[in-house]
Amino acid sequence: MQQHLASNMSHILLPLDLAAYALLSSYCLCGCLTEHFSVFRGWLAIHDCAQLKALQTASGHGVLFTYVVPKAILTAMNAYLVMRPPLSQTNREVVDGSLQFSLAMLGISWASSFLVQVPLQLRIRETGDRGLVARLCKTTWLRTITMCLSVCSTCWLVFNGSLRA
Repeated sequence: MQQHLASNMSHILLPLDLAAYALLSSYCLCGCLTEHFSVFRGWLAIHDCAQLKALQTASGHGVLFTYVVPKAILTAMNAYLVMRPPLSQTNREVVDGSLQFSLAMLGISWASSFLVQVPLQLRIRETGDRGLVARLCKTTWLRTITMCLSVCSTCWLVFNGSLRA
């Protein structure tokens, strides 16, 4: 009976580079959600301009190493996997499409970061303006949604059956 059940079960064969990519994607989503729902929202609780500037500076440096650097590595890994897809897959179109979609979502997220969020954060660091923090909380939704979509695409890639043995 056990042999029969085992023979009917399928296994996911995940290349090491794709497994590392999937884990890093999940980690970066956690960082993104933490930044969006905790860090930026926490800044709104500070009413003193000097304290807000100090908190923004301190947490900005922390986010750099715990989220921005891993996200840059994730983006580089994604680009690598788009150029050199994993060899042990059977449904090439699904794999290529998922990786390309993830890379596009990361690209939109980075564009939003450099064109909107970073300039806002620099102004917050200079002025301590809570209105800018409220604007930052609204505009960071684009980054949050694109990061979620990127990770959903990665999950689709891993669990949809294209890598099953």
